[in-house]
Amino acid sequence: MVQDSAFFFFFFLQVLGYVPEEVDCPELGVVTKWEIFEALVIAPLKTVTEVDWRDFFPAFKWVPNKSVEDNIKAVERRRTLIIKGLIKDQRRRLKNQPEVLLSRNLLDSKL
Repeated sequence: MVQDSAFFFFFFLQVLGYVPEEVDCPELGVVTKWEIFEALVIAPLKTVTEVDWRDFFPAFKWVPNKSVEDNIKAVERRRTLIIKGLIKDQRRRLKNQPEVLLSRNLLDSKL
């Protein structure tokens, strides 16, 4: 788990140029980096591995399973809100910093 989270934060460094400690989401409030990790990685994986009784009875696929569907919608909604917050934060950051950071510049600054 620690190794996976290290990769996750490394990807943030590669994509955004920094690892956000927290992100302000209008509907969720302030979200920490571990909550971001949980919402973008752990929660979708848990949701996908959830067992739906309709999987065992294909003839009943047409019967709604409200709890599973509501869980999927809630995870997707939280993930979308956090991603929108990250995009908003990145736009604000790029507006204040006109120079675009390249991966090479990031590596040079870290060494």
